[in-house]
Amino acid sequence: MRLSATQVQGNQLNTEINGKDADAVHRGLVKGMEEISSKTPGQTVTGEIVGKNGNDLLIAIGRDQLLRAKLEGNVQVEVGGQMSFAIKAMAGSKVVLSPLYANTAGDASALKALQMANIPATEVTVGMVKHMMSEGLAIDKNSLYGMLRTVNQFPAADMESMVQLTKMNIPVTEDSLLQMHAYKNNEHFLSQGILDVADSMTETMQMMNAGDNTLEGVYLFKDVLSLLSQNGGGLSEGELTALLENAGVSGNQNAGTSALSGSDFLAALKLLQGTAVAEDGNALLGEAAKGTTAEQSMGKRPDITITNPELLSTNEGADDLPVLSAMEKGEITASLKQAGFGSLVEAFSKNLITEEQLLSSLSKGLDANMPVSREQISALAKLFESETFGKLLKNEMKNNMLLTPPEVGENKKVEEFYEQLNRQMAKLTKLAEQHGAKDTPLAKTVNNVTGNIDFMNQLNQMYTYVQLPLKLQGQEGNGELYVYTNKKSLAEKEGEVSALLHLDMEHLGSVDVHVALKESKVATQFYLQDDSTLDLIEQNIGLLNKRLEKRGYSMNASFILKEGDKPVNMMDEILKKDRNISFVTGYSFDVRA
Repeated sequence: MRLSATQVQGNQLNTEINGKDADAVHRGLVKGMEEISSKTPGQTVTGEIVGKNGNDLLIAIGRDQLLRAKLEGNVQVEVGGQMSFAIKAMAGSKVVLSPLYANTAGDASALKALQMANIPATEVTVGMVKHMMSEGLAIDKNSLYGMLRTVNQFPAADMESMVQLTKMNIPVTEDSLLQMHAYKNNEHFLSQGILDVADSMTETMQMMNAGDNTLEGVYLFKDVLSLLSQNGGGLSEGELTALLENAGVSGNQNAGTSALSGSDFLAALKLLQGTAVAEDGNALLGEAAKGTTAEQSMGKRPDITITNPELLSTNEGADDLPVLSAMEKGEITASLKQAGFGSLVEAFSKNLITEEQLLSSLSKGLDANMPVSREQISALAKLFESETFGKLLKNEMKNNMLLTPPEVGENKKVEEFYEQLNRQMAKLTKLAEQHGAKDTPLAKTVNNVTGNIDFMNQLNQMYTYVQLPLKLQGQEGNGELYVYTNKKSLAEKEGEVSALLHLDMEHLGSVDVHVALKESKVATQFYLQDDSTLDLIEQNIGLLNKRLEKRGYSMNASFILKEGDKPVNMMDEILKKDRNISFVTGYSFDVRA
């Protein structure tokens, strides 16, 4: 919509608008143009619509000060409504006005708040106040000036996100804005970020090799392998030699098992059991139930208690599944042989060691005797920058840096996981700096993972929320647990505890489970993507029900197909908490927190 206001002369001034006296209109128009003649483009003017004749408007901007404007575009305005305009252009007796917003109750309040704070009404400031009002923030003078300073600091940032971060008491920074964007767009999954570290390692080695920094790149990989192999399992050169002597030339072990069908479902049930029942029968989150705050734990993550983790299937044998094809295995061994690791190559070729042992043994060998010849360094660089080695590295990170469903069930395990992950990311950052890889894909990926953890920690200070980066059989997944009940209620163990568990898995897809626990009664609602998944879970839900009954709980489960394929967005759920809005796009149910 555009409004063009002009000082109209001649016979046009004899035209009345809604019966107004033509002479009075003329005098008002003259005074109106005198009033705004000192203004410049970009400044604003606010007025009341006092007359309307089709697309012609008469606007009162002060006592006996009028502007006549022509409305362009299909915009509804009413006599008596307040409107604020930005001056777009002025030329002689003509001024072009651009309305900031049509008259609504919200706009009127926004304009009044800005006027009381003596802040110019522009499209940005009016939008800022409206977002603040929408999120329930105060719009007093100090609050408005504080938010305006933030908006001016990040002029290109999303206004809504800045206001929402302020509401959650999270400092508005470039990092928090990036994380907020990722969370709101379902691009925040920590499990994927961890696995991206492996890809970034390969890219970093390629970059350093191309930039004549090959030796530092090899040393960086050596230190990263050492970090990943801290749990042991690697064989020294002497141990490899003894292994080969004992096995002889005929030694051939075929490592690997088959993944169990329906493992996704069983893993989901295991996590569901944890969200529904804790040892004392009342709390969903162990430390949160005791009133532990995020600041009181090093990992700054709520502990999740899942009882009887042995009741459901584990990932036993899944880690032994071979990752490399025969061709890829040949590629790995060729580079290792050229780098001088003959015993390791022989043991791996004869299937005497697993792929995981290959990496840990390589790490031990590099620590004990780092190759120094140009040919050996070149062979290692070629190995480390290959996609095949990156595939092996990613599998190692999945095994060592993601949670299994049984681990989620162990007391304090989630908290310990985040403590360890924080330490690993800090060490990777330090290693990147030490080896001249500060501005490489590795450093950027690690920084993103660290930012995600920091953002989650800040978020958890107000809302009980945690991500569960999961390692399932033959795949990885991501879980998110959000407890609607506030931390005070958890600490006092009163009322109903209500939570949402969101799982993303390769075979079952997106699964949302709403859990409500009151005394000994557990109510669960499964929201699933298709009929086959619904049938699978419905047919096997008795496994969970029987376990709960043995512990004195009764469970009522319902199964609902989602409408559409849009996944639940946890950030939306968190932001809706204080708005009393039914949640989950595509389906809704009662949430009492």
